[in-house]
Amino acid sequence: MAYSAQADWELAAGGLDRLTELSDFDESGQLNLDVLERKVADVDDLINAFLRERGFTVPLSTVPPAIRALSAAETLFELRQARGSANDSDRAMHEQRWARLPMVLAFMGDRATGAPSTPPSNGTRSVDAGDEFARDAWSRGGFG
Repeated sequence: MAYSAQADWELAAGGLDRLTELSDFDESGQLNLDVLERKVADVDDLINAFLRERGFTVPLSTVPPAIRALSAAETLFELRQARGSANDSDRAMHEQRWARLPMVLAFMGDRATGAPSTPPSNGTRSVDAGDEFARDAWSRGGFG
């Protein structure tokens, strides 16, 4: 299961027309879901590696809004990179998303489990898909 979907990509892109432009590598004028699904799979693999390294069980069974937003934004960043259209602002936002992720995850895990910021003895942590603080912290960061 992908962490983000077409509605998330459209929102992050600023609409269906922009998303279509980014995904249309064959210049058919159509949204290319195959390209999008490959890119989101690559991004979600990176997210899972990041989460796994920090003691989370992956893939997440319930996708928190912050992870959904990250997946969508990074999918679009990867499309821009592939097209050669990513600019300095895009690259700065990409770096900010990954730099803020540990803070967001700390709050999601701690608030969901009531545990300290270190993983429990079994090495896994869970997250709460409705964690309002993490969602708000992510959106205040201007990610998308």
